[in-house]
Amino acid sequence: MINQLDLDVLIETGRTMIRDGIVIAPWLTWGTGEHRISINLLTTIRTWARQFAAQHWRADWTMELLGDYPMDVERAAEACREAVSSTAVYLCHLELGTLTVTEEMVSVAQRLTENFVEKVGLHRFVPFHLLTILYDDLQSLQYYGSIHVDDFLKGDIHRPWSTDTVTREFEQAVASRLVAVRDGFVELTPRGHDVLQIITRILNESGFLKFRSRLIRLNNFNTLEDVQSIMDILFRGSVDFRKWILDLCQIQPGMSVLELGCGTGALTFETGLFQAVGSNGRLVATDPSTSMLATVRRKREALHADWVEVVHAKAERLPFADNTFDVVTGSAFLHLTNIEESVKEIARVLKPGGTFVTGYPLHFPVCSAFFVEWFEPLVKVSSSGVKSVVHN
Repeated sequence: MINQLDLDVLIETGRTMIRDGIVIAPWLTWGTGEHRISINLLTTIRTWARQFAAQHWRADWTMELLGDYPMDVERAAEACREAVSSTAVYLCHLELGTLTVTEEMVSVAQRLTENFVEKVGLHRFVPFHLLTILYDDLQSLQYYGSIHVDDFLKGDIHRPWSTDTVTREFEQAVASRLVAVRDGFVELTPRGHDVLQIITRILNESGFLKFRSRLIRLNNFNTLEDVQSIMDILFRGSVDFRKWILDLCQIQPGMSVLELGCGTGALTFETGLFQAVGSNGRLVATDPSTSMLATVRRKREALHADWVEVVHAKAERLPFADNTFDVVTGSAFLHLTNIEESVKEIARVLKPGGTFVTGYPLHFPVCSAFFVEWFEPLVKVSSSGVKSVVHN
């Protein structure tokens, strides 16, 4: 099937891809019923991908994945196109706070993809990309048991973002004995089940599936309106909730305070964090979304709170020196980060004996299963080396 050497190479390729900021998430390019990338930019990306693949694909490569699954320059072009498209959307989220793609971010995504391919080679990236496609196809069949041939070819159930049929993938999966057709329905073969287990292991150990779950949340809850509606549903007593967090901080005038995931400044201004710190202190409000930070800056100017610094930053990479802050706080932000990396950074920038305060709901009034999954990463915090106090 896949020997251990190939397994290790595929896992490391996935890890390198994530470290280098390359995203494979074609569904990110599709939202609210339309493409997030304009037709002109899509054409630019497709043209670049075809040319780049043709330049770097060697005609004498006879790669076959899973024994007899074919690879070719078209598959390489598809991998490069999806890498640039998905990465561009992700970059726009990080840098601009929006999922609408700009020409500048497409150019950056192209350079990142070029550097990544130069590092690992197309002969390694293309197989990993194919695994992500096979995972979507095979995993959906495992979940549903079987899918009608017509529905499978349209991709409406398992690949609704695609504008093309999945005829090619279907034919190759049948030829490779991964799926079979019985009475007009597509279903997994025993070999398909085995292959899916291997693919799942590779995507898990490389960190791809964990990163993918974060992208799904990003895709569904990126806009300001979404954040506000979720807060209304989750925290019906959100005003009291933020006051509770502020009280726990025990801030004294003149302290140096860092707020993570400030959003539009509800804790910063409406709750009175900036007043607790006072003009003789220092308050730094951070968020990865520049659009939300723009709102924070407008509020700061309206309140003449010039001691509040507004900084574009992620919790996993804080641009501050060690032992800088007396208090680090934030409301319901950790689940949107890499918790382990964020906690390490928080500990680094806190002064010895400093305080970190955050808060999350313990009960969900609606859609319990969904919200429990959304906040699931926080459940693991209690089993880590981080001390925590839960106020019910």
